[in-house]
Amino acid sequence: MDAENFSSAQFSHAKAGNEAMPANTAVPPSAISCRELSVSYGEKEVLSRLSVEIPEGSMTAIIGPNGAGKSTWMKAVLGLLPKNAGTVRIFGEEGKKAKNYLSYIPQSTKVNWDFPITVEEVVEMASYKKRGWFLPIRNEDREKRDKALEEMGLTELRKRQISQLSGGQKQKVFLARALAEEAKLFLLDEPFAAIDQKSERSITEKLKEFKKMGKTILCIHHDLSRLQENFDYILWIKAGSYGFGRAEEVLSPENVEAIFSY
Repeated sequence: MDAENFSSAQFSHAKAGNEAMPANTAVPPSAISCRELSVSYGEKEVLSRLSVEIPEGSMTAIIGPNGAGKSTWMKAVLGLLPKNAGTVRIFGEEGKKAKNYLSYIPQSTKVNWDFPITVEEVVEMASYKKRGWFLPIRNEDREKRDKALEEMGLTELRKRQISQLSGGQKQKVFLARALAEEAKLFLLDEPFAAIDQKSERSITEKLKEFKKMGKTILCIHHDLSRLQENFDYILWIKAGSYGFGRAEEVLSPENVEAIFSY
């Protein structure tokens, strides 16, 4: 079974050029509105005319085979990769204005953990987003920092150098920074890679709390076993095909086999 054989009665799906929208038309306003997005690496087109609406205040997992374009899509949403065509709007905004709404938690392997910076200083970086790098931190920024550290259970670790943290603690530092930024949209690239199950459960519960606060969560994920209980929607991307729907509709055995078959 290939991606073209998915039942449209189960959830919305598309080949390149067709829109992939939530099957339920009564959806909340969009946190991300992605229309006809095409992106290339060099001469290779990785994403072709991908369209999707991510509802505000939801949790969405992004799944698909390795190299299918999951991180490419996320980087395009962030504005880190140029688009061949199409538009991406974040809460109705494009470009620099859109970046005010979001916070990015990168793959752990992409971070230089030996950089001489403490937990506290990483979270303080949230203030630079609006004030720039050269203005002194204000009392209100310190208050946001301290509140975020407390929320993520990092107060006692605030003076610790980031290389001395466990995998789960490292992810919590970036989530604390996102909270201090007062971001409405959290984009997490494989946050559960190389962390233990206890830390994964703890972070997942925090993400659910953030959703209750009105945050929108997107997470590239490889472990399918707990997606249905933890995420509202699934965006799948596979070599020219993509689809979007409610987790319980997308994650049938037949659909999962189609998404990950070659």
